[in-house]
Amino acid sequence: MNKIVIWDLFGGGCNSLSRAINEFNLNDKYAVYTFDVVETHKKSYRGQLDFSFQKYINLDLSQNNIIKIFEKLIKDGQIEKPNIITSSTLCQSFSKVLSMIGGGTCFWKQSIRGDKKSPLIERTVEEFEFLKSGFTKKLNAQKQLFIKRLGQKCAENSVELIRHFKPDYWYIENPDSSLLFQFLEINLNFKGFLNIGCYGAYGFPQNKSGGFYSNIEIELDKTRRPRTYETQWEPVTKEYYDNWIKSVVEKSKLGGTMDTRHVKFKNGKYYRRWYVDIGYKYGDKGHSSLKKTSMTLGKLVKQEFILKTKGDFDTKQISEANETSHIPTKILIEILNAFENDKLHNILSAKINQSEILKKEKQTEI
Repeated sequence: MNKIVIWDLFGGGCNSLSRAINEFNLNDKYAVYTFDVVETHKKSYRGQLDFSFQKYINLDLSQNNIIKIFEKLIKDGQIEKPNIITSSTLCQSFSKVLSMIGGGTCFWKQSIRGDKKSPLIERTVEEFEFLKSGFTKKLNAQKQLFIKRLGQKCAENSVELIRHFKPDYWYIENPDSSLLFQFLEINLNFKGFLNIGCYGAYGFPQNKSGGFYSNIEIELDKTRRPRTYETQWEPVTKEYYDNWIKSVVEKSKLGGTMDTRHVKFKNGKYYRRWYVDIGYKYGDKGHSSLKKTSMTLGKLVKQEFILKTKGDFDTKQISEANETSHIPTKILIEILNAFENDKLHNILSAKINQSEILKKEKQTEI
């Protein structure tokens, strides 16, 4: 029996798809080609890229001539044409974690504010510097602009590969709140179904939800785990409180909301909102989803952000190797099963239609 061939784009960081196939003993069913820029010799949570059904190809997926590169790999016999393409393209560029006052991410915004059917456009460095607040206050404009454009190119290449090689099934994955899906549908006119599942329902320790933009509709489990964190209030100075309110008022003039819920004045004291794991006081331990990543992406060289890679600095695609980027194995198997069931349904429907045609032809002859 011929194996089902999967091209797993950006899949090497956590190797989630191959881990799922191996865990559910589907090694004889699938042949996986994983394309990424990770170092395969590292032993860590991501899993080794040496499963018998998997071939790893160290490839920068942000390159301009992506179709020619893959055509050559096929011609040289290094890979087979795909039945399925999966893409876990870079999320930093489109992530709502990097949300700005007035909406959008560091360098993406809706051309018509609040309109999900409007194209996304790139904001200016000046606008970024003025609107950044909270977590984004510490971010460097050149670095974020670089990541935005890199993420855009990786998303465009994912779509280009799907359109050119026309697999039976595909999905492009990102956090459910990511602006990527609006970019795919509106900017690239790439139509699909956004299937959302809560990772907490599939064994993930947090209620992180993933979006799988695909050519078929899939009913994924959205059940949320019980909340593991709570809101507490940390005392702050009057100066901190006044500066926060002033910042909100100023930025509301540019389209930001007058949202002051993160600070309050009560019984003569000033406070700011703080999210902590249940059972902890503020300052003991932040909610785990808010922990900083230790991944170093690069450095500034002559005021331009250059991506850091081993032994050098260049503009290669970023490798996401943080375990929080891992996709639960159960949800991936559910998606693969949905692909298979849809294919079987289509085959059965085709046979029924053919039978009806033959039946009508015989009746005509009589």
